[in-house]
Amino acid sequence: MLEITTPVERIADGDTLIIPWDGTVVAQVEREFGRTLERDRDRGLAVRLFAIDAPEMGQEPWGQIVKDRLGELLEPYAIVTLHIRDLDPYSRLVSEVWVEGCSVNLQLIAEGCCLAYFRWLRGTDRWDDFAAAHDRAKAKKLGVWGAKDFISPGEWRQLNRP
Repeated sequence: MLEITTPVERIADGDTLIIPWDGTVVAQVEREFGRTLERDRDRGLAVRLFAIDAPEMGQEPWGQIVKDRLGELLEPYAIVTLHIRDLDPYSRLVSEVWVEGCSVNLQLIAEGCCLAYFRWLRGTDRWDDFAAAHDRAKAKKLGVWGAKDFISPGEWRQLNRP
């Protein structure tokens, strides 16, 4: 796992944010994961939040609600710490995002904004914390868990593929 500290340029959606393109960070990531990042440097580096599955932007109103909540969690902080675990097929940095010792990923799950992405969690040191937060939010019907018509982001993507 690679740890970097960086500002956030913008929030793309509920589980993706953009950080500035930084040559030093890019070199560290490429060295750590043995892959060349093929992103447009003018667009920054995309960070995919590790182990969460957020509602898609088309899943109204939840996609926008979760994007806004991620922005609220990050707005007070000029700098975040990324624990980069991997690169996904789109060259996004799969990361747990930390601010002042708190995991933003875990907070989103605990509030019922997102589902835990158990496929990514399997075999990691974060299984217990993320699974417990997921189960508590579901039991308390927090966020998406309290919505009558909510379907998981994975189901939504399958139903809405072209």
